[in-house]
Amino acid sequence: MKICFINSDYDIPLLGHEGCSIHVRELTYGFTEAGHQAFVVCSNMGAGHAMPGGIPAHVIEPRGMEAAHWAALEADPIVQTHNLGRDLRSLFFNNWLLEQGTELLAREKPDFIYERHALFNGAAWKLSRRFGIPLVVEVNAPMCDEQAGYDQFPLIETARKIEFDVLS
Repeated sequence: MKICFINSDYDIPLLGHEGCSIHVRELTYGFTEAGHQAFVVCSNMGAGHAMPGGIPAHVIEPRGMEAAHWAALEADPIVQTHNLGRDLRSLFFNNWLLEQGTELLAREKPDFIYERHALFNGAAWKLSRRFGIPLVVEVNAPMCDEQAGYDQFPLIETARKIEFDVLS
């Protein structure tokens, strides 16, 4: 089988050293060791340029004018003052993932999508529906409940709606 592993959480760099990053890599290696083809789609590669073991990794990021607009938005004082950067990055990533993921999935034709659940992660669900590909969502914790009360999580109601839709 061909498996697309999506890790949309920018705070989990694919080549990072924390447990979450290691988990993503090891699970992907496990797929390949079991005889499957796998590739990773992420929002943050981290230090380095390629996954060890030759597993393809695709970084979704803003292109062209999107990059300039994102940089301006991220630096906007209202975004800084109200701790909106992380939430907006996640929402925007999902829009970029829909566009770039459509191109990628049309080319790669995976048999299913495996996604590590993250805040605002609705794009994988939409891509699975668009292509008629099964989606497996790994849920380690209900993210909205886990993040509740965190002052840098201002768009909690938006995240709750998306989380409900994805997990339903």
